[in-house]
Amino acid sequence: MPEVGPLISYDKTPMNETSPERTVPIHRRFPPVGQCIYCGDRDQLSGEHIIAYSLNGTATLPRASCPKCATITSRFELTFARGPAHAMRAAFGFKSRKGEYPASFPLLMVIRGVRQEIHVPLAEFPLILQLPLFEPLPAFLRGQRGVPITSKETVLVSLRENTSPTVLLQEIGRRYRAEGIEVPRVDHKSFARLIAKSAYALAVAEFGITNIREKFVVPAILGEADDLGTWVGSSRPLAGEQAEHITQIKTFTTPAGESVIVVLMKLFAALPAPGYVIVAASKV
Repeated sequence: MPEVGPLISYDKTPMNETSPERTVPIHRRFPPVGQCIYCGDRDQLSGEHIIAYSLNGTATLPRASCPKCATITSRFELTFARGPAHAMRAAFGFKSRKGEYPASFPLLMVIRGVRQEIHVPLAEFPLILQLPLFEPLPAFLRGQRGVPITSKETVLVSLRENTSPTVLLQEIGRRYRAEGIEVPRVDHKSFARLIAKSAYALAVAEFGITNIREKFVVPAILGEADDLGTWVGSSRPLAGEQAEHITQIKTFTTPAGESVIVVLMKLFAALPAPGYVIVAASKV
C-alpha cells in the first residue's frame, strides 16, 4: 500500500482577489447568530463549533444551529472522529463527550488467510491517519456546478515521529503474524462535508449571516445535494507547522461580478497532511 498517492498541486484561481489573505483567529468570541446558519430556523438554537469539538475545536458560534441540523452535522463529524481518527484522538488526548476512550481499537487483519477484526491496545495500535485527496480545485473555480466529490487517492500520515506508515504496519504485522492489515478507512464524502461545514461556519463567523447571499455548501452539508466537488478541492500534503489547525479566508470577485468567500484549511496542522480549499458562500 503506498504511503502517499500522486501529489496534487494547487493552481491559482482565475478570479480577481478582492481581500488580502488572512488567518482568522477562531479562538475569539463571536456574537450570537440568532438563527440556524443552515436552515434559518430560530427556535431551540444551540452553539455551533466552527471546527468539530471532537477534533479539539474551541471556537463556537452561539445560537447558530437548530436541533435537526445539529443532528445532521454531528453524524458526519462523528463518522470521522470515531472512525479513522478515533485512535489518534485517544493517543493525543483530544476532547470527548463520552469521557474516557476505550483501551483498545479494532484493526482488520488477514491472519492465516482469514480476514478478521482484532482489538489492539492503544500502545500497540499503528497510529496512521488516512485523509482523502480531492481534485486540486473546486469545480466552481473552473466554471462548473453540480459536480459530486470524488477521491481516487488518499494520504497515509504517520503520527509517530520519524516513523513511516509502512514501518508502523510492518511492526504490527510481525507482532500479530498478519499477512495483511487494513488501515481504518476514511469516508471521503463525510470528510468533505466536515470540511465544508467548518469552512461555511468560519465564513459566517467572519462576515455575519446577514452578509451571506448564497450558501453554496449548505445543501450538501445537509445531505440535500451531491455537489461537493463543485465547492471542495485539496492541495498536496503540506509540511507540518506549529499549530493545531490552520484556516485562512479570502474573498474573490468572479468575472460575472459575484463576490465569493474561499476558505483554505489544514486540519492537524502539525502533520504533513493535505490542505483543502472550499468555496463556501457568496457575499451580499
